[in-house]
This record gives sequence, structure tokens and C-alpha cells, in this order.
Amino acid sequence: MMKRFKPVYTLFLTALLLFISQSVFGQKSFGREPEKFIKELESFMNKNEYPKAQLAFADFKIKFDAKRIPDNELQRIIITCNEMLDKKMKPSPDFESFLKTVTGFINAGKMESHYM
Repeated sequence: MMKRFKPVYTLFLTALLLFISQSVFGQKSFGREPEKFIKELESFMNKNEYPKAQLAFADFKIKFDAKRIPDNELQRIIITCNEMLDKKMKPSPDFESFLKTVTGFINAGKMESHYM
């Protein structure tokens, strides 16, 4: 009797493991379009409820919404964030530190390509 259910059990277990791995690793990359990127980054930064990461994102989003980030610099930020995702970096401390650094450059008026 158990032999009949083994393929079904194996299939169920495989599907469950795939679902869990998607939930754990989740985000594969951020969209290249600014509006899609900011929405996906917000979701990523808020999913685990790290207060410091959420604050870093909120500060970054203020600069983004105010159009204080030139398009060419924003594309470099998106590329860097995607590379960070590829390396399985986490919202806190990795992305938190990166966004704080970018925001600091913007506040200091030093947002130039050679800094990134």
C-alpha cells in the first residue's frame, strides 16, 4: 500500500520544498525601471521588519521621490542592489548600510559616478 503513495508523497515533498525555498530566497532581482525598483526595494526592506532597515529605506525614498538622484546614478544603484541580491545580502545590515551611504552622499551633494 505504501508503494502506491510513494510517488505522490515524493511529488508533494518536492513541491513543498520548492515553495519553501522561494519563500526563503524570495526576491531574485529588482526591476530596472525606477518605479518598479522602488516598489520592489520597499517590499524587500519591509518584509522582515528590521526597524533600522525600514528607516534607511524611508530616508532613501524621500530622496528618490524628490528626484534628487540623477537617472544615471539611479541605474548604478539598481545594478548594485541586484548584485547584492545575487550575493544573498540581507536587508539589514547590508542594504541598510548601502542605502545610508547613498543617502549620505546625496545629502553632502557628492553623488557622482566615481563614488559607486
